[in-house]
Amino acid sequence: MNRDFRYWLRWIAVLPGAALAGLLVLFPLHWALYTTLSKVIEPYPALPERLLIPLVFGAVFIRAGSGIAP
Repeated sequence: MNRDFRYWLRWIAVLPGAALAGLLVLFPLHWALYTTLSKVIEPYPALPERLLIPLVFGAVFIRAGSGIAP
């Protein structure tokens, strides 16, 4: 069990790093939905964003967490 410092640091960074990646992907998602849907439908519908945010956040959270974990 002789693990180096970087190994443990990566395990500590899994949850915060995955959460940060999930939050960062929400800004481009909102921007893309707002720019495309607000030109077509007025007023801007909130339903697509309400459905996509949990799905995209969950997928990015899992992908980023698996990439950070050793």
